[in-house]
Amino acid sequence: MPHKLWALEKSGEHMSNRNLQGLDRHGLTLEKRDISPRRDQEKYVFRLSDGLPISCVLIHDAAPGDPYRHTLSISAQAGCPLGCQFCASGLMGFLRNLSAAEIVEQYSMVKRASGSPITQVEIGSMGEPMLNYDAVISACYLLAEEVRVAPRQILIATSGLAPEIERFTLEGHPFQLAISLNATTGDTRSRIMPINRKYPLATLLHAAREYTRRTQQRITFKYMLLGGVNDTLADAERLTRLTRDMPCGIEIFPFVPSSASLASSPGGDARSAFRRPTFERTQAFLASLNEESVDDVFSPSLQQQKG
Repeated sequence: MPHKLWALEKSGEHMSNRNLQGLDRHGLTLEKRDISPRRDQEKYVFRLSDGLPISCVLIHDAAPGDPYRHTLSISAQAGCPLGCQFCASGLMGFLRNLSAAEIVEQYSMVKRASGSPITQVEIGSMGEPMLNYDAVISACYLLAEEVRVAPRQILIATSGLAPEIERFTLEGHPFQLAISLNATTGDTRSRIMPINRKYPLATLLHAAREYTRRTQQRITFKYMLLGGVNDTLADAERLTRLTRDMPCGIEIFPFVPSSASLASSPGGDARSAFRRPTFERTQAFLASLNEESVDDVFSPSLQQQKG
């Protein structure tokens, strides 16, 4: 079955070129646009047709071999059911999955509002993409085949649903895969990312290795540095060992506190109050990875932190 037909059949939607040119008919309303003082980030808040909020972030940064990278991170769900302790989206709880049209429409509306080129699309701003698998894959094909985003510039970021990673591997889709790792021991990862209790670190890394082996594609590991939690030199050394036997890139993101991350959930359980690591600690972590000859280490937030 051609990819476009697969996408439309899975999503249950029938979208022509004309539909895609007028995607705002599907009901997203731009509620807020914030541009950072350095103009390196644009945050968008949209309302769905039923009034639920979702967010997108357009990041202007440089990457190895790509000095003009503009990455748009879009949402797959309204809210999120996974409850990662450092993530503001988890405070909302799970509200609903987005349709393929609602996912693609975020790209259309940000492109129109920003006027900036978009060189990479990442699905993972709000929600867990692998819990909305069919709509996300459909949206990726629509972005690739109708909007003409190169498949290798479309990345699906997951917190670690091993069975869905295995499905993604076996189905052979041409899109990139990223895993939000964020810890190098099972105990720490289970504390900050409860999904690790269901799919432990060893199971997740096995799925990642199988992905790289079967697809011959490298994988990206995202690692958010939380001050005093996962930012030690021992963590850096373990991260090197855990990822050494597969082709991968590692993106390091120092945690940025927000009022949401310090709030309480509706059920009254206090969220852990995390802090941003110092610039020096971040530098030491990155230096350790580089000393261990990790192929591709990238920290898009390092210069912002230093300033």
